[in-house]
Amino acid sequence: MGKKYTLDGILNLCNGNGKFMNEFLSLFIETTPDYMQEAIKAATSGNWGEVTSILHKLKPTVEMFAMEITPFLKNTHEQARDRIDTDQIPGKLETINAFFTEVLVDLKKDLEQYPKE
Repeated sequence: MGKKYTLDGILNLCNGNGKFMNEFLSLFIETTPDYMQEAIKAATSGNWGEVTSILHKLKPTVEMFAMEITPFLKNTHEQARDRIDTDQIPGKLETINAFFTEVLVDLKKDLEQYPKE
């Protein structure tokens, strides 16, 4: 099964700079699990503004990776922002979190291709 994302957009942004690529991937790998846990916690307490803020932070990078989850994440962001069908949001966040958990394994392998120095 192929990857659920592409590095093309990030490679273009980094313009072949392996160190920058390493920093970009490392930051996403390190911050995404915490962001998702914060979003899930916020949704559990009905803090839709916080859910919206967190998903808004993730959206540009997810789009740059052209991740398969992008439309789903955007829809969830809009639901939280507009307070529509909020009862569905915790389950959707769990789906997004499971997707990221799987993708981060592959991104960690990709990270090995780009030196820190």
